[in-house]
Amino acid sequence: MIEVHTHLLPNFDDGVRSVDEAERLINTIKAQGLSDVVLSSHFYTDRETCETFCTRYDRSYSDFVDKLGIKPLRGAEISVGVDFFRLPPDERLLIEGTQYLLIELPFCDKLPDWVYYGIGRELTYGYIPIIVHVEKYPYFCVKVAERLKNVGALLQVNASSLTDMFYSRAIKLFKKNYVDFVASDTHNEDKRPPKFDSAFNILEKY
Repeated sequence: MIEVHTHLLPNFDDGVRSVDEAERLINTIKAQGLSDVVLSSHFYTDRETCETFCTRYDRSYSDFVDKLGIKPLRGAEISVGVDFFRLPPDERLLIEGTQYLLIELPFCDKLPDWVYYGIGRELTYGYIPIIVHVEKYPYFCVKVAERLKNVGALLQVNASSLTDMFYSRAIKLFKKNYVDFVASDTHNEDKRPPKFDSAFNILEKY
């Protein structure tokens, strides 16, 4: 199993601040049964261009790998606005070695219709959108999750949601067999640390 969603590239976004902390968290994730880790740093499409993001990421990733001595998988968590789906496809945003694209939806009262059309557009490029922490959006309901699945998106739930206030939402998705990925979305040792062991223990009951 691969951990597809973390913020463990030091000093890049609101994630970890040191190589040592990143290394500890990567080791924790692997100790909980995951084989590899994706460094899916935030790409806010309304704040910088894809080229700027990728340039920053390349520099930070190379420096991190040199210090760490291992090579986690590359990736990005794309916080989409309507303009993102008008941009040409860019393979640098995919999870390394795959056609998967991590998408963070807008946090608003209602999911805009352009999101569904945008997901369809990415599929035409051969990309497969994964909607991150789907249980956490204000407009969450099973019908929204079902519509996202119907247009071709995959759904990711945070492991920590099975142990916090989002438990009932997460369980509804598991009971419907709508969950394609469980990830930690870990940012640091204090904010959303890896809880795969606890999550898997809970899921064994269902």
